[in-house]
Amino acid sequence: MPKNQDALFRQWHMLRRVPRYPQKITVQDIRRGLAESGFDITERSIQRDLNGTLKVFHCPATTGETLRLELAKDAASFDLPGLSVPRR
Repeated sequence: MPKNQDALFRQWHMLRRVPRYPQKITVQDIRRGLAESGFDITERSIQRDLNGTLKVFHCPATTGETLRLELAKDAASFDLPGLSVPRR
C-alpha cells in the first residue's frame, strides 16, 4: 500500500478510537488499539498525527500528567457508511 494511504488508514483507525464527551482516551490506549489492528506506531507519532487532526475534528485535549482526548459533544460525525479499514 502506498505510504500516504497507510497513514490515512492509520489515522482513520486512530480517530475512530476517540470517544465522545464525557469519555476520554489516552494516547497510550490509542497506541494499544492500533497495535491490535496491526499498526506499529510510537506514541510520539500518534501525537504528531493528532496535532494535524484535532482542530479539524474538534477533539479537545486535556493535558496534565497524561494527555486525554475526547470528541466534543457537538462534533460532527466522520464515519463513512460502508467504508471499512482493511486489517493489516
